[in-house]
This record gives sequence, structure tokens and C-alpha cells, in this order.
Amino acid sequence: MRELLFSVVLFISCSANAYASIIHGKVTGNMIQWTNATTNGNEIQQSVWQSSNSFNLLPVLRWSPAFYQNSLRSLTFTSELGARVETDFKNTGIEFRTANSYNTSNGGIDAGLNTGPQCQTGEDSGGDFLLKSASSCGVNFTLVQQQKLRPFDFYRTFFELPDLLADFTLANVPAGRYLASFSQPVAYFLIYEHQQVESYQIYYDQVQVIIDYKPSFISSVNLIGDGQFDLEYDTEEHSVKGQTKYAVNVSGYINPGIKMSFLSSGNEGDFSLEHTEASSKIPYKLICEKCNDRLVISNGTMSEEYAEIGLVGNNLNFILNFSFNDVYAGEVDEGDYSDAVTIIFELDL
Repeated sequence: MRELLFSVVLFISCSANAYASIIHGKVTGNMIQWTNATTNGNEIQQSVWQSSNSFNLLPVLRWSPAFYQNSLRSLTFTSELGARVETDFKNTGIEFRTANSYNTSNGGIDAGLNTGPQCQTGEDSGGDFLLKSASSCGVNFTLVQQQKLRPFDFYRTFFELPDLLADFTLANVPAGRYLASFSQPVAYFLIYEHQQVESYQIYYDQVQVIIDYKPSFISSVNLIGDGQFDLEYDTEEHSVKGQTKYAVNVSGYINPGIKMSFLSSGNEGDFSLEHTEASSKIPYKLICEKCNDRLVISNGTMSEEYAEIGLVGNNLNFILNFSFNDVYAGEVDEGDYSDAVTIIFELDL
């Protein structure tokens, strides 16, 4: 058993004025998308490895990766206008990567401090070392390098923001860019070869999380109209045409717009007024003045899967104009015709 002469604990920090790691997310309505991170359940992982060059790591022969957990339990996101959203935070792990050649020996290095338990996850995947735990921890192996080199080349962090979506919604804050930051400890154990002294070093990476918040939602949809076609007869041509209009109001916070899908009560894709007793039918069309493509339904057929309207704002008002062109005597049976149309309104995210 090796005699431990003494231990030296070194705390070395990178500059606090610059953010080494920036993570971008976009919250739109009830969805979140991460630009440079991946998710596994509630856990968020940086997808971009961070270089250790800024840490000026000491060259060593033997070292052991460690997870030194940030003690924060919440983050506060602040917009440029001063709006604030506080949400739960938990630092759950770290991953190291080295290109150095090494052998692995059993037993970790704890610098004689016994600062934490063994990590719940402590994986060596051929140069990648993944450490996860509910608290600060170490691993049960030591890396023995072939020569004195810096211990690792890259690292990336794992954390959780489990209530981010709910907290932004409950805070009722305006759209904008929101920023929060935390200090990520990057720690490892090492052995000073000259005197066989076990120690550890901790560096700090300032991580900034940027959220582009667009609180899109539909709170209500109101349609005004009776659905009765106003008929116009041409006695000379013995024909009839008709139209009926609905005034539509969509309220909420809409960004970047809405989309509508339509279903007919008969054949879903056949938009026709059907005779209540006979087999006759009258195809109709639908014009939406504010839609990207004004002619939504033509001669009983919808041209696209959705009708789309672009808007950034709180209220959207527009007209849906249903009509049919001249129908001549003898082409269809006399009587009552009807159709029931289901319209599904969605945010066009």
C-alpha cells in the first residue's frame, strides 16, 4: 500500500467574463426545440463537445474522471426587457473525451478526501467517459497514459430543466429572447508522479442557455354565419347559383400563423351539397381571402392538405366564402341539399 504524503487541492477557474458554452433552445407554444443539444426524457445534453484548451491542463500520467455537481436547484431566465421566468434545474452528469493512448487500472483516485460516492453511471467507451449521478461522484478506475499529457481534450455537460415549458406558460411573459447561465464544474483526480501525491483539480465552464420564446396558442375560435346559401336565379338561363359566408375570429397568440384542414360529412374529400333524398349533388368552392392560396376548394376538391394564413399577433379575422356556380334546370333533382363541414384549426408551427 502506497503511503500518502500529503494532498494539495487546487481550484483553477476559467474566465468568468466569457461563456465557453452556449446552448440554444426555441419554445413555441407547447413545443421546445434545441438547436445544439439533444434530450433523453428530461435530460438535456450538449451535442457540441467543448474544448479543454482554455483550462491549461497540467500534463499527467495518471488521472481519474469525476463529476462535481453544481449545487444550483433553479435557473432564472431574463429577457432583454426584464421579464423573468424561474424554473427547476439539476446538474446530472458530465462526459469527457480524450485522444490519448491509455491503459485502465482498477481503483479510482479520491485524493484522500472521500468527497463523494461512486458514480451511478461511470462508463469508459474507448476514450469517452460518461459520468452520471444524483450527486458529486468519482469512478472506480484510473487511466494510465503512456506519457505525460493533458488528461482530456473535450467535455460536455448534462442537466435537466423539467418544468421549462410549464413555467414559461405560467409566467405569462411576452415573446422574446431569454437568457440564463450556470457555472459547470469540470473536475478530475490526478497523481503527481514525483511524490505520488493524490489531488484533484476543478475548472469552471460558464454555460449560457438562450431561449427564443414564442408563446403561440389558440384560445378560442368563433364562427358567425347560418350556413344557408343565398340563391340567385337566372330565369332566362333557367339556372341558379348561391353562396354563404362565415366570419371567423381566431384569438390567442399566433406565430407564425394558422392552418386549417376541412372534412366533409359525406366522403371526407368530396365537398358537395348532397340531396336529402335523391343521389344528386352540387360541388361547391371555398374562397378564403387571407389564405396564402385563396382558392381553398374548387369544384368540390381541396387543392392542398391545409389552408394557411400567416400572422404574428393576438387576433385573426377573416371570411370563408362558400359558393357554387350556375346549376341548370335538369342537371340536378329539385329539393333540399346540405353538407356538414368540419374545420380543424391549428397553429402553423
